[in-house]
Amino acid sequence: CPDLSAPDWANPQNDEAIDLGGYGALLVVADGMGGANAGEVASAIAIETVKQQFSNAKLVDIVEAEESILKFITSTIKKADLNIVEAAKDNAERAGMGTTIVMAWIIGTKAYIGWCGDSRCYVLNPKYGFTRLSKDHSYVQGLVDAGQLTEDQAFDHPMSNVITRCLGDAEHRAKPDTHVYDMRKGDIIMLCSDGLCGLCRDNEIMEVVTEQADNSLPVMRDALIAAALRAGGHDNVTVALGTLDGMKELEATPTNELAGTVPVKTSNHKWMWILCCLLIIGALAYFCYTLDSSKPMKPAQELMANADPIAPVDSIETDSVLTKEATERNDSTAASDTIVAEQQSVEEPSAEGETANSKPQ
Repeated sequence: CPDLSAPDWANPQNDEAIDLGGYGALLVVADGMGGANAGEVASAIAIETVKQQFSNAKLVDIVEAEESILKFITSTIKKADLNIVEAAKDNAERAGMGTTIVMAWIIGTKAYIGWCGDSRCYVLNPKYGFTRLSKDHSYVQGLVDAGQLTEDQAFDHPMSNVITRCLGDAEHRAKPDTHVYDMRKGDIIMLCSDGLCGLCRDNEIMEVVTEQADNSLPVMRDALIAAALRAGGHDNVTVALGTLDGMKELEATPTNELAGTVPVKTSNHKWMWILCCLLIIGALAYFCYTLDSSKPMKPAQELMANADPIAPVDSIETDSVLTKEATERNDSTAASDTIVAEQQSVEEPSAEGETANSKPQ
């Protein structure tokens, strides 16, 4: 919802600037699991609960203090969890359904983040790079926190789809986490499902953002989704983007206070690639030059010894005729060149202890 002062929950179709009201704007992403149909139901219940909570609450009192804002985000996520559990009680087809959720409530120049599961929130900035503002509730993130895996190893781990918290678990109530981020000029808040961050590494996401920095947010969003589809696209891909216009430049660069998540700087690999190509071309040119200059030269004496003798001037008869014959050969060849030019979720729950849930890869 781009303006909670006049709630309109339709997804904006362009990047037209909207005045930020006193209640701010809200971004939400929910990624369902438990089978294609049940997953869609669970995520729909979560989104509908968020709409109801933000529409009915007296936001004028909530937005006055950071503590009340974070408390409200937490209670909203817990309410969605209970609604999903209730909806699954009397319906066998919905048994085991659940969803992840991540939301960003932007008020003034602050972003208040709440999440449960492995859907993520990032802050993207073409100038500074980007940082993950949420930490996955997953099996592999626990191994990263314990120092048993690196981020790269966690990305490729066979159990990277096992989550330890979600909405809809009948045996364990949802335990959302929250975070507050001070926004800077050029910051773009991005929420996404693991359909993007589970297929594209953080530096690959940043490369797309850098390439699309001068384009509109819808174009950037579509480019991110396209990158996920190129990488495999076997899961639902959801991306939500939002930014603030008219902010002043701050000297400080974004920092990340969440352990286990590392800021990623803009990659200069393209310029390095061009430089490497130029160096290779230069090396080849130098090699060809030295190869040609290393051929042995015949000494002048040898050339003179093999030359035809030159007749003295006075021995040339005046009536002699010098003739010159030339033969020419023309070869023609013909060559021809031929230029030859050339997403659905299936959730299969698997447990890690009693709290683990598996999302489709």
